Amino acid sequence: MTISKAFVSIFAIAVIAGLTPAAAPHSFAAQPAEVLIGGVYPLSGPTAPAGKDQREGIEMALEIINGNYDLPLPFAASQGIPSLGNAKLRYIFADHQGQPEKAFSETERLISVEKVSAIQGAYQSSCAATASQASERLQVPFIADTGTSTTLHRRGFKYFFRIAPHEGQYAEIFFNFIKEHDAQTGKKTSSIGLVWENTLYGRDVGIEDRRWAEKYGYPIVADISYTDRTADVTSEVQQIKRAKPSIIMHGSYVSDALLFMRTYKELEVNPDMIFGHASGFVNAAFVKELGKDADGVLVWELWSLDLAGKQPLVATINDLFRKKYGRNMNGHIATAFTAVFLLADAINRAGSTDPIAIEKELRKTSISGKDTIMPWKGISFDAHGENTQSSGLICQIQNGEYRIVWPAGFKAVDVKWPLPKWADR
Repeated sequence: MTISKAFVSIFAIAVIAGLTPAAAPHSFAAQPAEVLIGGVYPLSGPTAPAGKDQREGIEMALEIINGNYDLPLPFAASQGIPSLGNAKLRYIFADHQGQPEKAFSETERLISVEKVSAIQGAYQSSCAATASQASERLQVPFIADTGTSTTLHRRGFKYFFRIAPHEGQYAEIFFNFIKEHDAQTGKKTSSIGLVWENTLYGRDVGIEDRRWAEKYGYPIVADISYTDRTADVTSEVQQIKRAKPSIIMHGSYVSDALLFMRTYKELEVNPDMIFGHASGFVNAAFVKELGKDADGVLVWELWSLDLAGKQPLVATINDLFRKKYGRNMNGHIATAFTAVFLLADAINRAGSTDPIAIEKELRKTSISGKDTIMPWKGISFDAHGENTQSSGLICQIQNGEYRIVWPAGFKAVDVKWPLPKWADR
């Protein structure tokens, strides 16, 4: 397999970064008026809708932390960071435009020029890889609220922390669900088709789906890599049509996910099911653009409004968000929201804006799931900076909404399987 130019560039930047002298240490006042955090996201370009989601999730969290709210959330009533004299959190946002090199340079700028105490980002795994390389060299914590590549936590970084599961965990979730569905229906899934874009995220989707399909004994009849942000997927879809997999598993950002779905319809590709590895398939534009044609697709998700049935706080926060932004939250919004509270917790325990002190407290994090809006046991980190208590959901798009179908403890609706043929929709 040919490694993509984007992937090569990540490691080229990493080598350059390793040869660059570290910047001078930060200098911080003992009682600052505000604590600066950098937010590095795609705020323009094809993946800008996801960046907008995460920025708005952060802004909602800041309003609660810096304000005075009667909510069962940490810092809701404190009007800032208590140990720093109620200093307010303020995020300075940077647009990496979906470009790994830009993510690197903007992270460096935020740390060296803006003097932020931590970085949060960066949506695309390829951009999280380079941004966290810069923050590692400059000894500033990097919080990955998304960015699911398994590669990210295998680099031995000290300042990297990720709160959500990675692609290996999600592939396992998918195949556990398929195995369980097969057992319940008495029908063995006959074959799998893999489709993945050729950046760091998609490459790891392909690796993990392949690994778990082989482990569970599901034959792969198509394994298709394509160029990210492609203009035409007719050739790829024709390959899938010839292979006739019963399940198609996808790793695509939103513009590509939309293009594939439209081409499936045009060429009448009718698998029993389509699984989307979050990303483009949980982007708000996916349902908005496809309408009823999105119905039936299964996705792994980080969050769903269905959680409100077991966690009333979910509905309360979603109501606040909808009042502010005119729409419901999604998984990207919810994880970005949650990461802000994680940072507030570590900064408060550190009693300092010094990044090194904050990193030490992040290592000691122990946040209960009841103090978040996520379907997790909580947040705590292992030696690699991975949250050991995170978990995922499988949702199905039904009537334009992401409804939880698995696991049983969170299930809101029954899965509808197989997908109707395009001609019958």
